[in-house]
Amino acid sequence: MTLAPANPEAAAPANPELALQGGGAVWGARSDGICGAGDFPSTAPAAYPVFYRTYSRKTAAGRESWQQVAERNLEGLRRLGQLNSNEFDLLRRMQLDQQALPSGRWLWIGGTPWIDQPENFSGAYNCTS
Repeated sequence: MTLAPANPEAAAPANPELALQGGGAVWGARSDGICGAGDFPSTAPAAYPVFYRTYSRKTAAGRESWQQVAERNLEGLRRLGQLNSNEFDLLRRMQLDQQALPSGRWLWIGGTPWIDQPENFSGAYNCTS
């Protein structure tokens, strides 16, 4: 069973919250299973609505895309871990290809101004908040 839209190359809808409301096809799922920027593999049909519900933050333009979430939290990891350019590039490549990810909590809060405040450090850890 293929969960891709009729046009597998179609971009995500302008309002990703449609996926949260059961609004049609699983956007971004391609019949060949390949992920691209903002896409999720067809082997994980629940990934799209879970991502937008849980990890994508609201912005003035709508919701963050997968690439925007990755860039936001990677910048937070770069600052926190004082990563050099090789370490940062490796993490970036692995995350954008969805081969390795930080914790879900960090996907949600990483790279935000809130987590940069010293008194909020425990907000990055699942077991302390």
